[in-house]
Formats: sequence, structure tokens, C-alpha cells
Amino acid sequence: MITLAGHLIACLFWGLLIALTLTGICILIARSYTNKGVNPLICIVLSIFILYQSVLAVGAMYAKGLVQDIHDTVENVAETAGGMLSSNEISRQLKEHFPDMPQNIQKNIADTDTANSITSQADMIAGQYISQLNGYILKRLYWALGFMAIGTILLIIFPYGGKNRKSKGGNSSIPAWNKYDVDF
Repeated sequence: MITLAGHLIACLFWGLLIALTLTGICILIARSYTNKGVNPLICIVLSIFILYQSVLAVGAMYAKGLVQDIHDTVENVAETAGGMLSSNEISRQLKEHFPDMPQNIQKNIADTDTANSITSQADMIAGQYISQLNGYILKRLYWALGFMAIGTILLIIFPYGGKNRKSKGGNSSIPAWNKYDVDF
């Protein structure tokens, strides 16, 4: 449970760092096209959208690492067993190391006969999960780049020029007590 919380905090931290960096790039691009300031509302919304995508992408990267850890453990257990342990025993050991491992993987390993077929099945399953996670990360990257493009265009179209401080009455730079040249 502590490891999960650590991974969650790390995903949020790295996602925030990536989001701030990408938002900063959008701001720099927008400011290079206009000499005005950037709209803070657009920046905040853009940061939130990019943060969401970057946290999901970083989480998928952590998941890839977990898949690789499970794969390595399956191979190590199968090699050290060398045919001495049954597939049910290997499945039990894996469940001890990774209690949150999906049930379908544990069932597939328990149904397999030899250590060689267990490692080949582990290669196949890990390859499928990693392939799906790579596709997921690529989708998050495309969404983040799309948000960056739209956000940069909006920052260029709607720059922040500050509030118009001129009043309808004319010389607003003259203090009110001296406006009518009255001595107190």
C-alpha cells in the first residue's frame, strides 16, 4: 500500500512538472507572436488539461515498469524451479510477490505444465501488456500536443492586455481631490 501511494505521489509530481514545462513552452511561443501578456484563465485551463494527460502518461510508464518486474520475477522463479516446482506452486509464489496481479495471469500460469512454457507465456503476456501501454502513452502524448496547439492558438488570439483604466470622464490620471482645482 505504501508503494502504491509512493507511485501515486511520483506520478502527480512528474505530471505536474511536465504540465508546467509544456504550459511554459506554450506561453513562450504565444509571447513571441504578441507583445502583450498572456491570458491567465487560458493558461490555467491549459495547465489542467495537460496535467491530466501527463499524469496518465506517467502512470502508464510506471505500469510498464511493473509489468517488466512481474515478467522478470516469473522468469526467475521458473528458472530456479527448473522443473522441481509445479505450476501451481509457481503461481502461488508469484501471488506472494505481487498480490495485485490479475487473476487471469495467475490462472494461465497455474494451467501451464513446464517452466519453459511458463516463461514463453510470460514473454507473450508481458509483450501484449507493454504494447497496449505504449499505445496508451502515445494517445496521451497526442492529446497533450493537441491541447498545446489549441492553447497556444488561443493565447495568441486572446492576449491579456490588462484592464482599460481610462474612465469616461476624461483625465483619470489627475487625483479626484485636485480634479476641479479646489483647495482644502
